[in-house]
Amino acid sequence: MKFFPKLCAFLFTFCFFMGSVFANEFAVGEVLQVHEDDLEVELLGKKIKVENNENFLTTLAQETSEGEKMVMGKFEMGRGKVWQIYDKYRSPHLLALVLLFFILIFLIGGKRGLSSLLGLAISISIILFGIIPFIASGLNPLLVALVGGFAIAGVTIFIAHGFSRNSFLAFLATIFTLLVAALFACFAISFTKIFGTGSEESFYFLSGEFAFIDLRGLLFTGILLGTLGVLDDITVAQIASISEIQKANPKLSPRELFVSAMKIGREHIASMINTLALAYVGVSLPLILLLFLDSSKPLWVILNSEFVAEEIVRVVVGSSALILAAPIASFLGAYFLRKRANS
Repeated sequence: MKFFPKLCAFLFTFCFFMGSVFANEFAVGEVLQVHEDDLEVELLGKKIKVENNENFLTTLAQETSEGEKMVMGKFEMGRGKVWQIYDKYRSPHLLALVLLFFILIFLIGGKRGLSSLLGLAISISIILFGIIPFIASGLNPLLVALVGGFAIAGVTIFIAHGFSRNSFLAFLATIFTLLVAALFACFAISFTKIFGTGSEESFYFLSGEFAFIDLRGLLFTGILLGTLGVLDDITVAQIASISEIQKANPKLSPRELFVSAMKIGREHIASMINTLALAYVGVSLPLILLLFLDSSKPLWVILNSEFVAEEIVRVVVGSSALILAAPIASFLGAYFLRKRANS
């Protein structure tokens, strides 16, 4: 669920801001005919001529074809406001893709899959209507990220796994680990002297009406949310493992439960760290390739750049949180589940 390459994010942000500045009206039009110099488009119930401007194209696959729907923007030109092609109209295709994903979850995951979807929907709502607006209003991103992260952790765990003793312990383990990750993230960002300007879209926040945004805080929020995305997986799995081990052998002491759980946790950690690192690399692959092909800079300069530094900090902080989640969850589970069994 996680996310488009940074290059796409940059292009989207660029188009959004450019459209906001230069266009004040948008609509969906259907291309009726394609000519060398212009297009005939049905727009708002009328047929209009639009200049066949291919400046926005980056590949041949983006060429306009007859019968295709396009997003049109009304731009200020020298001769007044005129309609121009703004982007491909892809919303119905995205909706179909998401519905296909929902069907797949329902068929394979059943009720548990539906509950996880509900948790996902609420988590996204917390981000869109809580975290982002609060940061945009000028509140401290660190505080917003922590409060929002706690809320997302609770929603994800309790809705997906139900309200139970195991879920509560997994939630506690997630909260403790998230606090440690937050402290480590603050230290890592300061220690490596990065300022949150490693991505192209961050430059929109350096001046003008968006200059009040704390880029370091924004980077911190992104790191914390990215870590939280896989953190609950380890905490829930560790608590569930301890619960099953305790049921199978009630005579085990808390220390023995902890040792047994950590054997499972180490295997889980190995796979999750690889998953997290590959997820970050996948998100940044276009820009990594661009830096690799840039022969004007030596390798050490590229590795020293803020963009690469941000990605290293993301992976290190996220992986460290996953490593710490296993012993924290194992300790809480071994102590409280064994204590409950003896009571």
